[in-house]
Order: sequence, then C-alpha cells, then structure tokens
Amino acid sequence: MPPSPPQSHPPLSFLAVCGMMLLAFALAAGWLALDLSGSRDRIIEERSRLAAQKSQFMSQWFGTTILTTDYVLRDVLGRISTDDLVYPDPDPDHFQRMRAMLAEKTASLPAILDIAVYNKDCVFTATGSRPVDGFRSRQVFCATPDAKVSSDSYVQYMPTEKSASKRPVILISRNLVTQEGRLVGGALAALDLDQAQEWIADFQVDPHDVLAMVDIQGILLARNPPIPDAIGTITPPPPGQPAFGSARASATFVAVSPLDGRERIFGVSKIEQIPVAIIVGFDKASALAE
Repeated sequence: MPPSPPQSHPPLSFLAVCGMMLLAFALAAGWLALDLSGSRDRIIEERSRLAAQKSQFMSQWFGTTILTTDYVLRDVLGRISTDDLVYPDPDPDHFQRMRAMLAEKTASLPAILDIAVYNKDCVFTATGSRPVDGFRSRQVFCATPDAKVSSDSYVQYMPTEKSASKRPVILISRNLVTQEGRLVGGALAALDLDQAQEWIADFQVDPHDVLAMVDIQGILLARNPPIPDAIGTITPPPPGQPAFGSARASATFVAVSPLDGRERIFGVSKIEQIPVAIIVGFDKASALAE
C-alpha cells in the first residue's frame, strides 16, 4: 500500500497576513462604530443648539407683542385710580371718557381684541370695544376671595366657554394691589388666540418637526402643525425635566412628545418677564436618518 501524500499546511506568512487583515477589519469596524456614535452625538448636539436658538428667536419675537401689551396696561393703570373702578358708573360722562381711553389703547394694539379695567371684585367697570361691563373676570386669582395677588404681569389661557368675549383668548393683565397683596383693581387685555396660531403657523416646519407655545401651567396655546383638539389642554414636561413655568431662560432635552409619540430634540425658551414659553422640536429620527 503506497504511503499517503503529506498534508500541506498554509505557510506561516499567509496565516500572519490573514490575522493582520482580520485585526485591521476589527479595528476599522471599531473605528467606524466610534465615528458613527460620535457623529450621532454631534448631530444631536447641533440640533439641540439650533432648537434653543430658534426658540429664543421666536420667544423674543412673540414676546415683543406681549411686552408691548404689558406696557400699554401699565399706562392704563397709571391714568386711573380706584375711584374710577366703579360699576355701574354714576357719572355717564366719566364712563364715556374711560371707554374712549380704553378704545384708543385697544386700537394701538392690532392683535388685541379688547382692553378692560376691573375693580377689587374682578367686575369689569369699563371696556374699550366689547360690551362686557358688569361681567366678572374668570382669571385664576379672581376665583378665591381675598387671595393674595401680585402687581406683576399675569398671562392666562381662557377657553371659549369661560371667556367674556366668547372666543378663546390669551389674557394679559396687571393688578393694583395693597401692601398686603390684596387686589384693588386692574387692567386686562385679551389677545385673540387665532392671532397666536396664525403667527406660529407662518413658520415653515419640516415633516414631524413641531413648534408650540405653552403658558406657565403647560397649557398648549398654539402649535404648528396644529392639533385643534389639543389646544387648551395641559402638556406635561418630559420626565426629569422642570415644569415649563419654572424655566428661567432656555433648556434643551431629548424626549418623546406626549401628543404624537415621536421622539424629538427640543429647545424651550421662556419669554422674558412673561410666563409663556416657546418650544421647538426637531424629529430625532429624521435628524439621524443618514
């Protein structure tokens, strides 16, 4: 029986080359994974920065409308005293002068439906255009008798069923208060909520991105793209994030939207001196699609 031929083995040099190639592939794969991870983090960081910048820009823009309204309310309060806040007014001439002054102030603010003044019982004593004299304001601080209030600006969403104008509005008000914080009167402006929605809808948004406006309690005031049924509902902050009203300036975070379940890169900026925040959200999946 002839002997079997000797088995051949690959030369050591070939094994070395294969090992080096496998090592190179492993290193390349590791480097690629690190590079992709780094790219992902950079994209999220860039989008977070952009979301913060855009929300700051929008808050400054819309804040100008609210701050201008607030300055007008200060001027109104500077022109009256508590003696002017009587309903019904026993002096018809005085009542007409009050209405004319409020009508002039209302006309100076195109987005405002009306400006009114109210007494210590939150009863409207005079208005600029809409006949709500004698109605009681339903602002938050009016719900509790003798509640302590502030002379700072108040901003509140008022739905149709509670609004004296029978339209959903954003109320902006300033109060006259005693040293003990008791209400003695105030002035109020009603900002048409449709104006806020039209304003935010003018900004172009990419698919699945979002722009929104919320008040200090997280109540949704406007949104692009719109969700009409969600307007007036409370939008809770993401887990681990502070309430919208406690934000002092800007914040960024990544979270799942409670309204449509999409994960977004958010930037939130509070309007200076006003308890309203602007939210910009970039869809995370779209940002990382590449």
